[in-house]
Amino acid sequence: MKKCFSLVAAAIVAVIFNSCTSDQEKDEFIINNGEPEVTINRLGGSVEIPVTTPGEWEASIVKGKDSRSWCNLEKTHGTASDKIIVNVDYFSLKYQKQDRTVSIVVGSGKDSKTVVLRQYIGLTDGETVSNDESDNNYPDLWHGKGVGKGLEATTGDPSTEFVVNIKNVIEYSKQTDYATLFSQTKEPGMTVGAVWSDTLEDNMDSLRVDMTINVKFAKFKLGIKGTYKNYGAIVEHASTYNGSQDLAFLTSTLSVSDLRHYLSEDWDEATNDWKAGKDLMSHKLISSGFLDCYRDIMQAQDDDEEFEGIVVDVLLDNFGAFIISGATLGGSIFTSIQYDSLAVSDNFHIDGKVTASYMQAAIDITGDVYAGYQKTGLDIWQSSNYYCEVSGGDQKAYEALLEQMEVNTPDRDKLTEAAQDWMRSITCTDEQDINAAIIKYRYTGIWNIFPSKVARKVKKIIEDHYQNQTLFVDIKSMGEMPVGKK
Repeated sequence: MKKCFSLVAAAIVAVIFNSCTSDQEKDEFIINNGEPEVTINRLGGSVEIPVTTPGEWEASIVKGKDSRSWCNLEKTHGTASDKIIVNVDYFSLKYQKQDRTVSIVVGSGKDSKTVVLRQYIGLTDGETVSNDESDNNYPDLWHGKGVGKGLEATTGDPSTEFVVNIKNVIEYSKQTDYATLFSQTKEPGMTVGAVWSDTLEDNMDSLRVDMTINVKFAKFKLGIKGTYKNYGAIVEHASTYNGSQDLAFLTSTLSVSDLRHYLSEDWDEATNDWKAGKDLMSHKLISSGFLDCYRDIMQAQDDDEEFEGIVVDVLLDNFGAFIISGATLGGSIFTSIQYDSLAVSDNFHIDGKVTASYMQAAIDITGDVYAGYQKTGLDIWQSSNYYCEVSGGDQKAYEALLEQMEVNTPDRDKLTEAAQDWMRSITCTDEQDINAAIIKYRYTGIWNIFPSKVARKVKKIIEDHYQNQTLFVDIKSMGEMPVGKK
């Protein structure tokens, strides 16, 4: 009997102890499962931080010396077991040398705890990355390569910052209400085009709100040229001819008018600040850096001096004069030749036939041409200085293709075989080893993201700022987004 009593007593004590432990756990205040740090890679997006507390909690970001935001809290309040949602901007490896961190403080009652959010510069934590200025501007943005990024007016290159949070844009575009915001098509197709060096842009509509630009031609127009090669021929009376051949694999498009709509919808003109609430669509889709910039510009619109300072020192320095609203991805072959315009004048005509023969000699990899035209093309090729560039696809594949293009007498069969291997190597999926290059992009003035009244002031300042500089585009020729267009 005594032994049985002891077992029962022990059981009662165990139940009481376990009950106390359970109650104690319920009373505990825990964030991020007790871990001091939460991490995300350089692509950014959303990260969730779990919170456990018996009562209500409130979270906030502690800003350091650098007041520019690169993350924001989509959800800042909650009760009991819940989660903080943090939207994190893209982290440009081209301009950054080390990880960046921010502290997030969570308060519950009289208690508060801190967790550190760290964004590392690689795709995996600890990865070593290159910050070489010559690196491709679109190393890892898969389907959204470059879309939503700012664009410099003087170089034609993307800026350091993204206007949108591209990973969130892609995620939320799956929802019916926001399906028009971001779209993409996978329709591989070869397009062959010969374009003169000063033909860089295509007007997208009569208002000239949107335009497109060929990446390679933009660089050559601005004097960013590769090293020309030749076969010892002296080129007099030199003229330059640029040709391109593209394998368009995927097209991505972002609706700038929708972005403008979400920003204006979430902006409270009465308080001159963002509306209160946890479900602001703009805060999910727009980068934190641009949200801060937008707020500063809207709040300073009646102070001309402050307004101009923010546009020049913040908007242009960080985001550029334009926003990339679309991109065509795949692979491209670019050739530039410096030829003697008098020596080849009898053979070199832009009439679609001799052009094809020239392209055949250098880069044509799909069509048939007459033997006579092929010989004419070879004569031009061998009497000129030339520059070739292949982008997109597997590195070995495009190096093999480039090697066949650079020989004195291109072999059609070997050139075609190398080209087919290169085309097959171009991929564009969700994986990290994406090798589709950007071929051309669509862009519009960054002023079009603001309400009409503010947009006109922003555009005027941008025009004045660049009036004595060489640009890849005529800003004055670009219009403003019509009022009422979503």
